[in-house]
Amino acid sequence: MQNINEELKRMLYLTKHMRGVVISEQNNSGQLTGSRKTDNSKNYFTDAPDWGGTSSGNLDMSGLGKVGGVIVNAKNVKYKDRDDLVVSINSSIGKELEKNITLTKTTPPSKKPPLRTRFTFEDSTFPYPNNMIKPYFEYYPESKKLYDVCVETMKNNIIEYGMDSLKEIIFKGSADSAAPTDAVDVDFKNIFKELDHTTASSIESEFTTPSKCSKNYCGISRKNLSERNQFLADRRAGVMAKIFLNDVANAVNSANKETAKDVRNVSVIYDKLLQKIKIVKGDNYYDGQPGRRGIRGVSIDVIPNKDKITPGTETPGSEETMIVRVAPRVIRGTFNIGGKAVKYIQSANEKGYFVIKILNDENAKSLLGNYIPDMSVTGQLNGKSQVKGSIKGDNMIVDNLNWGGFMENPDRSNYANLYITENEILCAVSVGESEINLRYFKVTLGDPEYLIKK
Repeated sequence: MQNINEELKRMLYLTKHMRGVVISEQNNSGQLTGSRKTDNSKNYFTDAPDWGGTSSGNLDMSGLGKVGGVIVNAKNVKYKDRDDLVVSINSSIGKELEKNITLTKTTPPSKKPPLRTRFTFEDSTFPYPNNMIKPYFEYYPESKKLYDVCVETMKNNIIEYGMDSLKEIIFKGSADSAAPTDAVDVDFKNIFKELDHTTASSIESEFTTPSKCSKNYCGISRKNLSERNQFLADRRAGVMAKIFLNDVANAVNSANKETAKDVRNVSVIYDKLLQKIKIVKGDNYYDGQPGRRGIRGVSIDVIPNKDKITPGTETPGSEETMIVRVAPRVIRGTFNIGGKAVKYIQSANEKGYFVIKILNDENAKSLLGNYIPDMSVTGQLNGKSQVKGSIKGDNMIVDNLNWGGFMENPDRSNYANLYITENEILCAVSVGESEINLRYFKVTLGDPEYLIKK
């Protein structure tokens, strides 16, 4: 019978979903010790290749895909001031847990200066189909709820403190590493026949001139993918700014009962808000570097001008909290692996775990076993039950491929993983006739005293 504290510690280890926590791909039983043999796993601590306190040797792959304890691929490995570490190749936790976003709609206290407020539209609140520049809130309900809170908060601040209370409203976009194309998002082909670059109107600025384009990407060449990606980041921010200003102006005007039907007042509010707008250059993650996917998003940063707020009698404010459920999304993009562009689809399976698929074409076949380690055969890596491994500097080399540099594990309570490779590497876990399933893996260096109960 396990001590209750040990059991709690084990459950925390298994359920901690944060950077630096990995669970062995073979560890389906939940056991934390490697000392127990099972019928289908001969790889436990004493069978692991012994590096004899050096930084190179063989790595045993015979336990890949098998049920047992924590699989030890090598023991007595030297790194920094230790020469008794154990190497374990593990699958990163890929579960997209159901989670909620809490949005708070605030009515500010009277005459109490508003705080700087930042709203960020990304992940499931990102309202743009691939390659489009206008936010389509009607197809993204989580994004619409966040946007409504943003408009309501801005309206309340303007009514309470006046337009002079606003110093700046900064809009900034970002575009991930997927290659921008002229194609309509496959999920929206029944809705859109072409991109919206010639119809969506943007606020003109240093980065969004002119307000409308006569061609897709304002004529930027298909060969200049980085510049096209920058266009998406900046133009999405500019179009969002124009829609946002119009909605805020109408909301402020409607809230003033005396001038609710005076359309001229809307334009006055809009023009005053326009003077506060600043579009800054967006983040462009299209740089051709493997593994750097980046984030697609648009942020609205509202900066108050506290010097323009007149002190007065303070009255209590109010808050209304909304819970927005975030569901796993299907994500399409492009990996840059081994100098080749590989299209992928990432989704969640019935258990909520990420599944990453690529086409099994000639491009993928040339990468498989080279730049994409092949774990599709149980107990083998690239068709071998043992491969060469070494640590050069901080980098882990597995079968002649650099799997990344080690860093200290940020989860200081988990002594099983003292060091962990900073970047994940995509490995093939199954290879079919038409597609290949991929999963992210890391390498850990652990303390044998924690892993093995002698």
